[in-house]
Amino acid sequence: ATGSAVVEVIPESSKYTINTIPADRLFRLLLILGVAEPQARELTAAIIDWRSASPQGQSPFDSFYAQQPSAFLAPHASIQELEELLLIKGMTPDLFYGHFTRDAEGAPVWHTALRDCLTTRSGAYGFDVNTVEPAVLASLDAPPAAIAQIVARRNAGPIRTMDEIKAILPPDIALKLRIGGGSIVTLRATAWLNLDVGRPSETRKTVAALVKLEGPGQSRLFTVLRWYDNVQSDLLPRNYTAPPVVAGGNGS
Repeated sequence: ATGSAVVEVIPESSKYTINTIPADRLFRLLLILGVAEPQARELTAAIIDWRSASPQGQSPFDSFYAQQPSAFLAPHASIQELEELLLIKGMTPDLFYGHFTRDAEGAPVWHTALRDCLTTRSGAYGFDVNTVEPAVLASLDAPPAAIAQIVARRNAGPIRTMDEIKAILPPDIALKLRIGGGSIVTLRATAWLNLDVGRPSETRKTVAALVKLEGPGQSRLFTVLRWYDNVQSDLLPRNYTAPPVVAGGNGS
């Protein structure tokens, strides 16, 4: 009664692997996320430069990093933690974490975060159809109508077999999806208080953990690989109203 909480379970297989995503696919993803074409081209080139072996002599981006107030060198190696993207030329916190804007009627509109589309973990299983971001589906050239149908289908309940979407997606795109995905997931919880005036507080607390689910016969059920305390996240619009908790039911 005093507040609300939302928990997300996000398989890392819902995302592109940042160290292997092709440049053209990354560029398309940035465009879909609303990045202007010139910025998207520069940012794509900067990410590829950051993760690639150092060229002979300096790259065009090395001199930029050397001139920053806290000068540093690009590693020119595989990206180990996704937050490295925040150091790359052209990256912004809004693009990395996501942000809200307002539509013509003043209603909040959420813009998907790049961190929800990319991971440093290997994505060899295909994208989990129940959690893959619509932006990732769009970057795979899934038709907008098909994306809308998939989102509506999984909002009503989890998609349990690929047969449920066989008639929705072109076969070549359906082959890139699967049910479930891998053993590494992000658990992210966001909580806020309900104010006396009947609206949610502007102050929110979000914590997250990157967890590896261990296989049968292991001494532990899971291993926490990373913990994120008070990570930046605005999961829901400000006018979100939590559903009423039914006595004797399973509130979530």
